[in-house]
Amino acid sequence: MGVVFFSVNSGASNESIPDKRGIIQKIEVNDSSFLEERERLEKAGIDPLQFFLINNDSRKHVMSIEIFDFNNKSVFKENYTINSDDEISSPKIDAELGQYRYEIILDNELTYEAKVQAGFVANLGGSEKLHLTIRDNPDNPIQFVGEIS
Repeated sequence: MGVVFFSVNSGASNESIPDKRGIIQKIEVNDSSFLEERERLEKAGIDPLQFFLINNDSRKHVMSIEIFDFNNKSVFKENYTINSDDEISSPKIDAELGQYRYEIILDNELTYEAKVQAGFVANLGGSEKLHLTIRDNPDNPIQFVGEIS
């Protein structure tokens, strides 16, 4: 894994800022607006991940949700029992910038996968929120909707 450096030319000097994910990259900017925007975003922090479970089916279900980061490391794992017409909101899950993979197991039988992006709070979009709706449809029992706030 390498190190990311942002090379910024703000008139008089160059500044190198390493990125947390370790990808080698060089970006040249000719004014201080890049540094100001990056500082503003870092100060605001990263928008946490969150998901919502909705059961529109007529029966109770069990869902297992596990979230993996961009290094395929598990960052969250929980089992839920959700009754008909119930809704469950997950806790807010701390994240770093990058893509996360959800592994969803319905009733210990069917496995699904969804990917979301974690972003800065102050950025339009932030982190994607995942809405999982269980439906009475044997061919497609879970509807996946990504919300970008």
